[in-house]
Amino acid sequence: MPAKFSPSDAAVSIFSFAKANRPFTLRYMGIYGIIGLISVFGLIGTGYLDVMTRIAEITRRSTQPNPDTLLAAFALIKVPQLAVFLIVSTLVSLVMLGMALRKTVLNKEIGFYGLNWGRDENQLGIALLQLWLVFFLGYIVVVLIGGLIAMAVPGFLFIIPVVLILFFVFLLGRFGMYGVYTVANQKASLRQTADATKEQFWSFVGAFFLAWIIVAIGAMVIQAIIGLILKPLMGQIGASGFPANVSDMLNIGSILYFFINGAISGLSQLALVCVGAFAYHKMSESVSSTTINDNQGV
Repeated sequence: MPAKFSPSDAAVSIFSFAKANRPFTLRYMGIYGIIGLISVFGLIGTGYLDVMTRIAEITRRSTQPNPDTLLAAFALIKVPQLAVFLIVSTLVSLVMLGMALRKTVLNKEIGFYGLNWGRDENQLGIALLQLWLVFFLGYIVVVLIGGLIAMAVPGFLFIIPVVLILFFVFLLGRFGMYGVYTVANQKASLRQTADATKEQFWSFVGAFFLAWIIVAIGAMVIQAIIGLILKPLMGQIGASGFPANVSDMLNIGSILYFFINGAISGLSQLALVCVGAFAYHKMSESVSSTTINDNQGV
């Protein structure tokens, strides 16, 4: 039976990892900051941010906006550009995830500053597709069964969101480690991940949930402070909180704000990766607690 791990220790393992791996952590945040900045320009090109600004303005003026007005706003989205953006974003996310997992799970950095596309990224992509398929099929089943129950028993419509939440908890506890085991074993296998996590299901759920709470609160506080400091330098910002065009983005305030936001997002992802890596090392007993704090893992 795998050794047990402490969910609370796993949730805060990013702090010991960042302390022991400061150059890597700062580099990861810097790369994510650049990605975040480029992503804003990319979203402007898709028309998505313009749509969000229009919708924010419409809902601000009326609590019951005209559906035709909302549809007219959504018509501004450039579908081909948005599709390309989503595909590129997914590929970039896999590269960054592979970089983080190799460092936290295997203590390896390969490629250009840790960035690489190879077997790890290919297998992570396969694992992600498997996870999306499980989510999609599970979602359909939950909605169909929940809808039938709600039709048969009036007043039971609330059962759909309740079952969906339980389904999400199940996915988190059984498959939240998919990236760790994919990189550790060099093979995408949701079944192996589920088998490895079933003994400590609630520990995984608790660890990821606690880490997410810490990350969310920390990110909100930092973003609020940065926003207040940089707002006078950000120029024209729409009702959605984003610039609607490139010219509104080309100022020092907006560039710094979205770069820092991207860096914080990178640290948030790294924190969640550390949760899984910490649990993996503890369960496999591949390293001791002392070694973990001495840069031999998380």
